[in-house]
Amino acid sequence: MGHNFKIDKASLERIDRLLPRLNYSVMSSKIISWLENFEEKDVDNAIDILRVFEYISYDEILYRFNTLLEDLLGPIDKGEKILILPYGKLGKSGTFVTYPLMKTKAYLDREIDITVSVNYQNESGQGYSHIIFIDDFIGSGDTFFDEYRKGKIEEWVLREKIPNKYILAPIMMWRGKKLIEHCFPDFIIKADVRPELFHQYLSPFDLLNNYDVINNFAKEYGLKLLKKSPYGYGEGQALVAFFHSTPNNTLPIIWHNKKWNPLYPRFPITRMELIREFKKDIAFMIGICNRLSIDLYKDEDITVEVNGEKKRIIKYNSKIHHSILALIRLKKEGYDDMVISHILCLTMKELDEIYSESISLGLMTSNKKLNFEAELFLKELYRKTRKQKFKKETNENLKLKNELYLPKTF
Repeated sequence: MGHNFKIDKASLERIDRLLPRLNYSVMSSKIISWLENFEEKDVDNAIDILRVFEYISYDEILYRFNTLLEDLLGPIDKGEKILILPYGKLGKSGTFVTYPLMKTKAYLDREIDITVSVNYQNESGQGYSHIIFIDDFIGSGDTFFDEYRKGKIEEWVLREKIPNKYILAPIMMWRGKKLIEHCFPDFIIKADVRPELFHQYLSPFDLLNNYDVINNFAKEYGLKLLKKSPYGYGEGQALVAFFHSTPNNTLPIIWHNKKWNPLYPRFPITRMELIREFKKDIAFMIGICNRLSIDLYKDEDITVEVNGEKKRIIKYNSKIHHSILALIRLKKEGYDDMVISHILCLTMKELDEIYSESISLGLMTSNKKLNFEAELFLKELYRKTRKQKFKKETNENLKLKNELYLPKTF
């Protein structure tokens, strides 16, 4: 299994065109590393998979939660008590997404009526009229069924006499929707529903006229990774990843990491490796500026003359400058403070100090928003370091020997 990806200007331009589709969430070298899992004859099929892939950023999940919650709350009179409950065990994605949900305008406008809890038993006797179960993604619906019925939440809801029940999820597969509607017909579902990737009538590959080819391709490689679930858990046939996790209902060729280079890893240990890569990338960009004697923040030379010789001044190599650059990049990509503090291993107080330094450098507004100067700073920094940075990718990852290709997008 696998091959050495043929790298030339044409093949790299194909990779470059995928980046907007993936919301620039991965670098070209990461896509190439993933493509090298496949035999050369199957590369076109793998690229077609990415052409219909969904990557959900923090801003995107915030927008979807706001739209769905606004629609759900619309018919509910103000003053009625509402309980929002992320189902599943603590630490799972359902509990994680309460944070962006609570940042939405829809939630803040009705905050006085809403209680968000991770333990329904603590909410007994409160007289709730509505209960909303939330998760970022619902695949087969099995998890909700198990947690609600087998986990005895249903008994509690009946005992508390809560009349109105809802499920809210930014993305839900049709199979899960059908199961929940069949088992719990009194629930109102608010979700963006997706058909299975190889649905008999609604597959995107019908439009590309290669349904059978891609179906066989996904199954062939899926069987090599997960013999019992080549299409993902419960044969989910999902094709989505979130900024914080990848559902196991997604095709395993996307997330599996045993003797396989995942594009969007599912497991936390692999995600941490990506965070380390991001930090190394920050250090590399600062190192380029120091090595080329270029000021990190201004278009100025950082050499001084000592005894008739020019010497470099190593600037901006402290933790705070690494954190400032990382903060600006993560804000540009739409991450929230909670996620940023996790990635940078900072307390919220330390993060506030980084914000203060960024504001003093003129790269942030007083309300912690990126300004035009920050946009220009990033653009100029990419220009300064792009050639050297791409050489690093080329030499260490891309193995391009004879030609230097600069991507049209970064």
